[in-house]
Amino acid sequence: MDENNEMAVANSNEQKFEANKVSVKIPPFWEEVPEIWFFQVEAQFSIANINQEETKFNYLVAQLDPKFIENI
Repeated sequence: MDENNEMAVANSNEQKFEANKVSVKIPPFWEEVPEIWFFQVEAQFSIANINQEETKFNYLVAQLDPKFIENI
């Protein structure tokens, strides 16, 4: 394989792992009606095409008030 082909393959492989940052707006937690809050959060994840549970968890932990995190 010549050098140009090797570079093209390397660039192609690098592009496969490129990730786009998405913006998710997590609303403030509704302590009085948490079910509605979860519906809103799930809608935000759906709009942003986020479907990995670990990613969802990380967004929530990053946004929640610490007094609520211990209950997750």
